[in-house]
Amino acid sequence: MQVILKPHKSVLCVCALNVFIALLAPSGGCSRKPSAQSVCVQNMQQLWEAARAQFRVRRGADDLLINPSELTNYLRGGVAPICPLGTNPYAPFSYREGPKCPNSDAHTQALRSGRS
Repeated sequence: MQVILKPHKSVLCVCALNVFIALLAPSGGCSRKPSAQSVCVQNMQQLWEAARAQFRVRRGADDLLINPSELTNYLRGGVAPICPLGTNPYAPFSYREGPKCPNSDAHTQALRSGRS
């Protein structure tokens, strides 16, 4: 006597769902690169935080101009970042106003909207 086992419907649904998820899931993790704007905004946030650290140490006025190249002691890697859209360095800025992107006003606006 031969017994034939039939798989239960729920087992078939789970298997089909697993195959569907495997096809939709990206291989190798997240493959999206961050946009130039998000990288630039992160750079300007790092500059602003470094300026904040320098401001606390020096106790200067918040409207004095801060040159990003003077902030290297407060930055990771010891190098002032640049916007990925160009080679122009960030211009000196006041602690109160914060840095501005030399290549795109949209980047500066994104930084300002994120800080308010």
